[in-house]
Amino acid sequence: MLKSEKLKPMKTQNFKISKYKKPGRSTLWRVRGTLHGKRIEKTFADLGKAKAWQDVQEIARTNSARQAKATFTRLTPEQAFDAEKALAILNGKATLAEVAESFLAHYVAPEKSLTVCEGSKLYDEGRQLDVKRGQLSKAQFK
Repeated sequence: MLKSEKLKPMKTQNFKISKYKKPGRSTLWRVRGTLHGKRIEKTFADLGKAKAWQDVQEIARTNSARQAKATFTRLTPEQAFDAEKALAILNGKATLAEVAESFLAHYVAPEKSLTVCEGSKLYDEGRQLDVKRGQLSKAQFK
C-alpha cells in the first residue's frame, strides 16, 4: 500500500441507527457515522435520544461539507458579502489585497465633480465653440 493511500481522508457517511441486543440485557440503539474524517459511534438505551443525537450529528456533517467557517471579523455583513462576491469574481487569479493595491496604484482622483446636467451644458458649449471655429458643422452639432 502506498503512503498516499494511507493519508486519504475517510469518506463521509450518513449517521445511521441500528438496533442491537446483548444477551440478558435490554435493547440498545447504536448511532454510527463519520464526521471530519473520523468514525463516530454512540450507544443509547432510548430510541428518542438516539434519533436526537443522530439529527445533531447529521447537521454538523452537512455543515462541514459546505466548508463554511464561522469567523470573527470587523466587517459588516454587507462588507463580508462584498468580499465573498469579489473573491468569486477573482476565481483565485488574485487576492483581494493584490487587487486593492493595483486599484490604488492606478486610480486617478477626479479634479472636480459635475452633475450630468452641468456636464451636458459644458459639452454643448464646447461644441458651439467648435462650430464657430469651423471645426464642426451645424449639421454635426445637432
